[in-house]
Amino acid sequence: MPLPELTYLVRTPGVSLLLSVITFVLSTSSGRLSATALMSFPMNLPRDICREIAAAVRKSDRDTFRTKSLTEWDSETLTLQALSRTCRMWEAEAIPILWSELFVYYDSRGPIENFERFVSQAHNMVLRRRYGKYLKRLVLEFHIWRTNDELDFARILQHIKNILSRSPNLQTLRFRSGAEARPLIFHSSSLNFSSLRVLDFECRPALNHQEASMMGQFLLGHPKLEEVRIVTHSQFRWDTLRSDNPLPNVEIFDGNLAHLAMLGSSEHLSTILTQLSSPSYVENVDQLKFLNELALLSSPFSNVTRLNLSHHPSNHMTSNILEALNRTFPALEHIAGLDMSQGFVNFMANEEIDELGYLPRLQTLSMSESFDYESVAEAGIEIPSIDEIEKAFSALRRIFPAFRTVFLQRVEGCGGDDLLTNLQICFKSNGEDFVCYKETSYSDRPDLDEVEEYNPTAGKYLPNPPGYVPPFYDLVEAELWDPNL
Repeated sequence: MPLPELTYLVRTPGVSLLLSVITFVLSTSSGRLSATALMSFPMNLPRDICREIAAAVRKSDRDTFRTKSLTEWDSETLTLQALSRTCRMWEAEAIPILWSELFVYYDSRGPIENFERFVSQAHNMVLRRRYGKYLKRLVLEFHIWRTNDELDFARILQHIKNILSRSPNLQTLRFRSGAEARPLIFHSSSLNFSSLRVLDFECRPALNHQEASMMGQFLLGHPKLEEVRIVTHSQFRWDTLRSDNPLPNVEIFDGNLAHLAMLGSSEHLSTILTQLSSPSYVENVDQLKFLNELALLSSPFSNVTRLNLSHHPSNHMTSNILEALNRTFPALEHIAGLDMSQGFVNFMANEEIDELGYLPRLQTLSMSESFDYESVAEAGIEIPSIDEIEKAFSALRRIFPAFRTVFLQRVEGCGGDDLLTNLQICFKSNGEDFVCYKETSYSDRPDLDEVEEYNPTAGKYLPNPPGYVPPFYDLVEAELWDPNL
């Protein structure tokens, strides 16, 4: 496990001691301190050193917390609990870090008695010891598989309401649940968290009109939110909130196009992850729906540079799609999620692309394709060949003058075995020459995996290109990072 960044402490006396102690803490098995380890743990450290050690255990930056799992949180929590029990000074420094995060997570495949006991203990600590003042990041996540469990939820929900009401310093709230936790929506709509910057809200099945309206009021009451994720369906007209200018400071927005329609001011918005609000999964129908829903947005979102479109349903590149994207997101630099299809290949082979002047800043595209040969053969679906895809990709610079890199992840199923092909084309600085890499993996024969680079002189792919580094694609930032440029 790498050490946290502590460069600002290089001139601090005792930094070598600090680093050695942090190494000791983080190198214990599973990141947890055993009773034996505690016996050899230094007790006479300066208070500020203790604070730094406790802070190093809890990975609290926004990027890390976005994907933090219950297992990771549990490991951190056990270590911090052990630290807090060593002596009074360690307790004073570790408790605020320990209670800065709380995961209230339940999967009904486990005994509800244990979950109820955990919530009750957390509730008592927040109320009696006033630990709610330390709480900055709260996860409320419930996965109910047995309907009779809902009968046991009334008392649990009341405890959670009390925890929410006594946590005034919340910065991040992740709420993911089904119908059993809907009373929390009404309760939360009456609360105000002045420090809240990140909201992750997922509720299934669909919200009724009143619940969605309460959710809208919560968003209006928290104008300082910078990152918002909304996953829910409703007949509620989210665009009716636009006149009240919700989320004026949002930087990252993850929601369907109906949710996105609520935004008016978008000065800080730079990254959008979105999809159709009610897809039919019929290609031609969804292409038209996509255009119609884009037209309903408060255009343009002039500072959005990253757009990640859901692959389900998919949309392939056409002149109409490009025109709509250019009108709505004129500053786009990175797009993920447009479909790799025969329609895209045919479009790129059309001479009209030379006349298109859309998205002048676009630099990267990331696409994916997944199919089973037997299924597509039965349905009569045309699948473009790798050669056709390469030719289509090489023409992208004719539309986008700043274009640099396109990446395709292709999964081909055949008889239960998968063939994964990563195709990457990188344009060189002159805008004309490019290098093409092909990485092939076989689910049943890893010994056949290979990486090839197209050699224009030989007119074919040659294996094992020197210096090839697989591309890294960050879904949250919707950006393809290419180490080969």
